[in-house]
Amino acid sequence: MHGKVFLGEQIEEEREAIFSSLARIGGVHFKTRAIRTKKYRYIKNLNNGPSILECSTEYRKARLPYYSTLLILDNYNKLQGAEKTLVTPYHWSSCMT
Repeated sequence: MHGKVFLGEQIEEEREAIFSSLARIGGVHFKTRAIRTKKYRYIKNLNNGPSILECSTEYRKARLPYYSTLLILDNYNKLQGAEKTLVTPYHWSSCMT
Protein backbone atom coordinates (compact mmCIF):
# COMPACT_ATOMS: atom_id res chain seq x y z
CA MET A 1 0.00 0.00 0.00
CA HIS A 2 1.32 3.39 -0.91
CA GLY A 3 1.68 5.96 1.80
CA LYS A 4 2.61 9.58 2.26
CA VAL A 5 5.49 11.00 4.29
CA PHE A 6 3.95 13.44 6.75
CA LEU A 7 6.80 13.93 9.25
CA GLY A 8 10.46 14.85 8.98
CA GLU A 9 12.54 16.43 6.26
CA GLN A 10 10.91 14.53 3.37
CA ILE A 11 7.34 15.77 3.91
CA GLU A 12 5.40 15.47 0.68
CA GLU A 13 3.19 18.12 -0.86
CA GLU A 14 -0.53 17.80 -0.24
CA ARG A 15 -2.23 15.83 -3.00
CA GLU A 16 -4.97 17.39 -5.07
CA ALA A 17 -6.87 14.09 -5.38
CA ILE A 18 -6.65 10.56 -4.01
CA PHE A 19 -7.61 7.56 -6.15
CA SER A 20 -8.41 4.07 -4.90
CA SER A 21 -9.64 0.78 -6.26
CA LEU A 22 -10.72 -2.55 -4.86
CA ALA A 23 -11.17 -5.78 -6.77
CA ARG A 24 -11.40 -8.47 -4.08
CA ILE A 25 -12.01 -8.86 -0.37
CA GLY A 26 -10.66 -12.26 0.58
CA GLY A 27 -12.23 -14.71 -1.83
CA VAL A 28 -15.05 -12.36 -2.80
CA HIS A 29 -14.99 -10.26 -5.98
CA PHE A 30 -16.08 -6.80 -4.89
CA LYS A 31 -15.14 -4.23 -7.49
CA THR A 32 -15.15 -0.50 -6.63
CA ARG A 33 -13.30 2.61 -7.74
CA ALA A 34 -13.07 5.96 -5.95
CA ILE A 35 -11.63 9.45 -6.13
CA ARG A 36 -11.55 11.99 -3.30
CA THR A 37 -10.68 15.66 -3.25
CA LYS A 38 -11.15 18.23 -0.49
CA LYS A 39 -14.52 19.14 -2.00
CA TYR A 40 -15.84 15.87 -3.51
CA ARG A 41 -15.99 12.12 -2.90
CA TYR A 42 -17.02 9.84 -5.74
CA ILE A 43 -17.38 6.09 -5.31
CA LYS A 44 -18.32 3.82 -8.22
CA ASN A 45 -19.68 0.44 -7.16
CA LEU A 46 -19.29 -2.00 -10.07
CA ASN A 47 -21.19 -4.81 -8.32
CA ASN A 48 -24.75 -5.94 -8.77
CA GLY A 49 -25.69 -5.28 -5.17
CA PRO A 50 -24.57 -8.47 -3.44
CA SER A 51 -26.05 -9.34 -0.07
CA ILE A 52 -24.05 -9.18 3.17
CA LEU A 53 -23.43 -12.93 2.93
CA GLU A 54 -22.13 -12.64 -0.61
CA CYS A 55 -19.72 -9.87 0.43
CA SER A 56 -18.34 -11.69 3.45
CA THR A 57 -15.16 -13.69 3.32
CA GLU A 58 -15.22 -17.37 4.20
CA TYR A 59 -13.08 -16.58 7.25
CA ARG A 60 -15.65 -14.10 8.54
CA LYS A 61 -18.50 -16.55 7.92
CA ALA A 62 -16.65 -19.26 9.84
CA ARG A 63 -15.73 -17.02 12.78
CA LEU A 64 -19.00 -15.13 13.31
CA PRO A 65 -21.98 -17.29 14.27
CA TYR A 66 -24.65 -14.84 13.14
CA TYR A 67 -23.96 -15.71 9.50
CA SER A 68 -24.96 -19.31 10.15
CA THR A 69 -27.95 -18.14 12.17
CA LEU A 70 -29.14 -15.92 9.31
CA LEU A 71 -28.87 -18.80 6.85
CA ILE A 72 -30.76 -21.19 9.14
CA LEU A 73 -33.53 -18.66 9.77
CA ASP A 74 -33.75 -17.95 6.04
CA ASN A 75 -34.07 -21.67 5.26
CA TYR A 76 -37.08 -21.79 7.59
CA ASN A 77 -38.56 -18.59 6.08
CA LYS A 78 -38.27 -16.80 9.41
CA LEU A 79 -36.61 -13.61 8.11
CA GLN A 80 -38.62 -10.54 7.14
CA GLY A 81 -37.95 -6.95 6.15
CA ALA A 82 -34.41 -5.70 6.73
CA GLU A 83 -33.22 -9.08 8.00
CA LYS A 84 -34.30 -10.76 4.76
CA THR A 85 -32.37 -8.21 2.70
CA LEU A 86 -29.16 -9.27 4.46
CA VAL A 87 -29.30 -12.68 2.78
CA THR A 88 -31.19 -11.91 -0.44
CA PRO A 89 -29.07 -11.09 -3.50
CA TYR A 90 -30.09 -7.81 -5.08
CA HIS A 91 -31.13 -7.98 -8.73
CA TRP A 92 -31.08 -4.80 -10.83
CA SER A 93 -34.05 -6.07 -12.80
CA SER A 94 -36.21 -5.83 -9.66
CA CYS A 95 -35.91 -2.03 -9.67
CA MET A 96 -36.70 -1.61 -13.37
CA THR A 97 -40.29 -0.59 -14.18
